[in-house]
Amino acid sequence: MANPEHIDRLKQAAGASWKRGRWNRWRQQHPEIHPDLRQAFLYGIRLRGINLSGADLSEADLSPATFSPTELARARVRGDTTDLSDADLSGANLSEANVNEANLSGANLSDADLSGASLYLARLSGADLRDADLRNADLREANLSYGKRYPNRRNGPYVSEANPRKATLRPANLSRANLSGALLSGAHLKGSILAEANLSHAILGWAVLHQEEISSAQSGEVELYPAELSNADLGHANLSFAQMPGIDLWGANLSGANLSHADLSSATLFGANLSQTNLQGANLFCANLTYATMQGANLEQATVDHATFEGADLRAIPWQIVKALMEQTATNFARVQWDHAGEEEESL
Repeated sequence: MANPEHIDRLKQAAGASWKRGRWNRWRQQHPEIHPDLRQAFLYGIRLRGINLSGADLSEADLSPATFSPTELARARVRGDTTDLSDADLSGANLSEANVNEANLSGANLSDADLSGASLYLARLSGADLRDADLRNADLREANLSYGKRYPNRRNGPYVSEANPRKATLRPANLSRANLSGALLSGAHLKGSILAEANLSHAILGWAVLHQEEISSAQSGEVELYPAELSNADLGHANLSFAQMPGIDLWGANLSGANLSHADLSSATLFGANLSQTNLQGANLFCANLTYATMQGANLEQATVDHATFEGADLRAIPWQIVKALMEQTATNFARVQWDHAGEEEESL
């Protein structure tokens, strides 16, 4: 439970600016005190300019509070009943904050500093993360998806049919962020930096998931829409086993990325940079790789039936692998650049 004195001080500070200054001076004078605001009911409170660094806001109800700009560095906002939905956290400092399992759906986190923050299992559907700094953040199994309930289904897992919302991250910095197992279907990631990010087992594309795959507390199905990652920087990112059917990766940088066993069926990779990318065992059924740069990519055991590679650069890929790909069903390899085998090599 929260410390009553801390709650009283905070509620007073939410008023006039001179009262906020009194709170902040109290924090400066007592750096050893970490405000205990656990399970506090602070619905709609205005916390703009208040120093909450190191505070414990676990399981507090703060929706739709106003925080921007606020100091929340190293704060603890964890807990599946912590409600920050629709809160204004734009420009807030949440670096190294613990926001595990918190509800941040619809929150405004634009320009926020979330570097090194822990957002494990956080709910971020509909959140605005434009220009946010998420470097080294832990977003494992976080939900940033855009979905809708099926008709006649109760307890849909994400958002109602009447108000489906997309998380907006463009152009966010997610370099080296851990997004393994995250739900990113429908998220706006266009132009975002995901260099060296871990997206293994993440869901970014078209999918129909049974709710029990996500949470044992609810039942039903949800349809997820593909994330938009056109022109995004995913260089050296780990996307192994990621679910990305129908994803838009037009012009994206995936050089050196690990996409082994990823599902990229019907994906748009027009003009994408896939040089030195590991696509071993990947599903590229019906994918559009027109004019993609794929020099030195690993395409062993990849499925490319009905895929289009027209004008793609396939040099530095063993000719035996390229030839095997060409023999799959209804592929288009018109005008590709590749290292043809000589007559003697081909006869061996």
